[in-house]
Amino acid sequence: MLLENATEKIQKSRYYGLIVILLYALLAFAMRFFSFSRSLIDWDESTYILIVDALLSGKRLYVDVIDPKPPGIFLIFGALQYLFDNAIVAVRVAGTFFVIGTAYFLFRIGNLFKPKNALIGILSGIFYISLISFNSPSNAIARGYGLEANTELFFIFFTVASVFFLLKKGNINLVISGLLIGFSFIIKYLVFFEILGFCFYLLLRKKGTLGLRETFIYGFASTVPFALVNLYFYFFSDYDAFYYITFEVGGRYSSTFDLLKTAGFLGNLVYLTGFIGVNALIVLIFARPSRFSNKEKTGFILCLIWFVSCLAGAVFTRKYFTHYLYVCFPAMALISAFIVHPVVVISSKWKTRIKHILVVTIALFIPSLGYLKYKTLFSKPDIPKEIAEIVNRDEDRSLFVMKGPHIVYHLVEELPPTKYYHPSLIYKADHISALEIDITKEYKKVFQSKPKYLLIEGTNSEFRKYKSQYEVLKEFGPLKLFERKTDF
Repeated sequence: MLLENATEKIQKSRYYGLIVILLYALLAFAMRFFSFSRSLIDWDESTYILIVDALLSGKRLYVDVIDPKPPGIFLIFGALQYLFDNAIVAVRVAGTFFVIGTAYFLFRIGNLFKPKNALIGILSGIFYISLISFNSPSNAIARGYGLEANTELFFIFFTVASVFFLLKKGNINLVISGLLIGFSFIIKYLVFFEILGFCFYLLLRKKGTLGLRETFIYGFASTVPFALVNLYFYFFSDYDAFYYITFEVGGRYSSTFDLLKTAGFLGNLVYLTGFIGVNALIVLIFARPSRFSNKEKTGFILCLIWFVSCLAGAVFTRKYFTHYLYVCFPAMALISAFIVHPVVVISSKWKTRIKHILVVTIALFIPSLGYLKYKTLFSKPDIPKEIAEIVNRDEDRSLFVMKGPHIVYHLVEELPPTKYYHPSLIYKADHISALEIDITKEYKKVFQSKPKYLLIEGTNSEFRKYKSQYEVLKEFGPLKLFERKTDF
């Protein structure tokens, strides 16, 4: 009864919406604030920061700087880095606000399903914040997964906002929904699978001519952001370079299908979602559709379609990156929140136990995970900052990160000597093949520029050709900082 009583008091307050936002903000900042100043959590985030550094200095995307991501994420990071001096803190804080905004729209969606019971909506937001910030306990403690400002934090916000407007009546809401999902698409192209799923939902919701009409309006609106991006590159940049990265490289980016890896990848979703995933499974098994109102049934079907389309997109590339599964979190959070709904036919004793587990998890488990994460990860030395301090002592700060934390470039205010800013693009075979890089030629060009410092983790076959020109300056475990010898 504790949850129900608290929810009822919140719902009766005249400041209902504000209280929910403040609740979400408190949870999100409590889970994420200790990561704000850490220089490195994830290499992708570092890449976006570096690419925007280059773009703000006058370089052109897909010409002078190569990355297979759509331009949307660079628009967001570009605005943040233009407005704020500390790019790392800015993108992490912005990511947290996007998480809060996503939770709030999930709350609003939950309220559309069950207007008289705010608990489903409130729990949806809490579940999402927990999943995206901490996901599995081991990741929560040992890794920074979800705390980095990766593409998922941003495009998921626009997708969830799109779903909210999709559920509302009127053509204008369909247009707004389409435009929002279209912006998600230009942040990450795998959103295409969700667009297909939502079009299928619209066809089911309104059968016949009306369903086709709504699907057309939504589908057309969703193409507008991508069409504007194409027009921009056609008139103001290099369209051939944009076309090559978007359509040709994108088509070669997927790996071959592996049944065991795919099964393990899908199993990882269960591991990531833990108690919340178990809740969702209980709902799917024990929910009785006959007890749903028409509005609830429609919304629940949408959640199922949404979840399946997210899984399809995550599996499609066959890259099996953990963060590709984050896209499933919003739909799973909504489904899981239905655990408190009377349509889930399990004993009242078990429902009470689940609610008690939920209260204990929020009250004890999350703060404990936060403390453990801080102690095991964020209280440790910040190695990229230490490396930057060494390099910054020198007047010549030219640097090449062959494999390692390339955020160091940003910390020493240098740009990479190659147009492939993410190190994996020039040491992973599948990336080299997809981008058709002449890797020997690329390394030769880099070393002809005679970078003063070189950073490498582990070994690299191409490095052996140039190793004699460098000597180890300092080691950070497997990561080594080299300095160019004076006689070279």
